[in-house]
Amino acid sequence: LGNIWRFDVAESESNCSSNAVKVFTAKNSSGANQAITGELTVIKAPNNLPGYMILFGTGRYNTVADISNTDIQSLYGVYDNTSATNSLTRANLVNYLLGSYDAAKLTRQTAKQADANGGKTWWDTGSTAKGWVIDLTCTGCGSGERMLDKPLVNGTGNDQTVYFLSIAPGVDVCKVGGSGWLTGINATSGAYTQIFNADTANSAQASGVTPRGLFISTNASGDDFINLTVNDNSNSSNPDISSVFTDGGGQTVGSDYSRTRDISSELYKPPPCTVNCG
Repeated sequence: LGNIWRFDVAESESNCSSNAVKVFTAKNSSGANQAITGELTVIKAPNNLPGYMILFGTGRYNTVADISNTDIQSLYGVYDNTSATNSLTRANLVNYLLGSYDAAKLTRQTAKQADANGGKTWWDTGSTAKGWVIDLTCTGCGSGERMLDKPLVNGTGNDQTVYFLSIAPGVDVCKVGGSGWLTGINATSGAYTQIFNADTANSAQASGVTPRGLFISTNASGDDFINLTVNDNSNSSNPDISSVFTDGGGQTVGSDYSRTRDISSELYKPPPCTVNCG
């Protein structure tokens, strides 16, 4: 569980097993294995380094037993220079904490660069780290959160943002429910970056819904929005959605009152540079 491998597909088929390299093994801080069941997203490494950043989250939701599992899962950005032959672990990564939970707004925030690794990015001179990790746990955030989908990346270069849609399943696999968290961070460093125009928090919750996916859209004025597609039940109480989101409503389908709806939030657009912009 939780292993990432690299294969040289240019090698002959008979040599395939001999060129396999285990790049990373995912385990939480307690040493428990972390399953990787969602897709990986791969981007170029920052700062003109050779190789790639591998972005992913951990957790599974395949069996009934998975529902009640509360092992701590994580979000990862692991650097692979495509030539190393040793396997990395979380000990090789910068750990950014998750906190500042606001129960009224249903938001939270990840650590800023100044609060981790002595203020250095993992690739800065003096740092020996090979990526970053954020554990999906914080005071007041609940338990059982996990990442099952492919991370979504937007932007270019060192300023890319990666969006993770994590879930905490409901108790009944046959009904919609549970909750979802949208978290956006700097894809290359793993540090905090502002993503919402409406709030400085970079993680927001929709509770009482089953998240189905996320995408970015642009309106006629050129403003970008992050959109979540969720399922809930129109015959029950309305879900509890973070104040950073606008509820676009939804359509009820079927006799069981299941409903698909879209919620969205305008993405933060940094003001144009006016001083020392070279």
